[in-house]
Amino acid sequence: MCMVRNSIGSHGYTTDEVLTARSGKRIHIYNTDAEGRITMLDPLTRAKEEALEAVNPHLMTIATLTGHEVLTYGYYAALMDNGPAKQSGWARRIQDIGDAFGQPVEISRLQPEDFDFHKAECEQAHIRQTGLKPSAQTLRGHQCPGAFMIMASRLDEHGCDSDHPLKFTHIDMGSAAGEHPETSFPNPLVALVADLILMNNQ
Repeated sequence: MCMVRNSIGSHGYTTDEVLTARSGKRIHIYNTDAEGRITMLDPLTRAKEEALEAVNPHLMTIATLTGHEVLTYGYYAALMDNGPAKQSGWARRIQDIGDAFGQPVEISRLQPEDFDFHKAECEQAHIRQTGLKPSAQTLRGHQCPGAFMIMASRLDEHGCDSDHPLKFTHIDMGSAAGEHPETSFPNPLVALVADLILMNNQ
């Protein structure tokens, strides 16, 4: 689980800063409320480094990330595969398992526009963290963070046409938080447990 101290005052990060990630990528901060992707980035990069020595790894980021995902899919999580994960059919399999276990999930595809969205607009940075508008007012607002994670961790160097492809799936389960004080919805927990634990123990 990725956690950071939520600093305020002079120790907090601010808009227009340029942060250097573990990957070496310099990131231009546009919105301090888009902190989830920043929090997950260095651990994902570390996992990517370890995955290069692992057997058939599949990296994932899972977060209650965007309001855009909630508006798009309601109480259903969104799965976003990179190229190698898509070739393996992982998201489609999880969707079928979710249907079978009564916890449907949705699949969103990453498109070139999602990556273009994060191109830096200043020479001091390699990529920008997000745009100026909230995700709910941004075109493809829940797909863009998945593209950001791939770019900022350098997973884009391990796509289908690379010498060492790595599977990666970004899961936005923004709707799982529910609406207080109602019961929350742990989507896609049941589908993931069914696939990664129950079926592997048969």
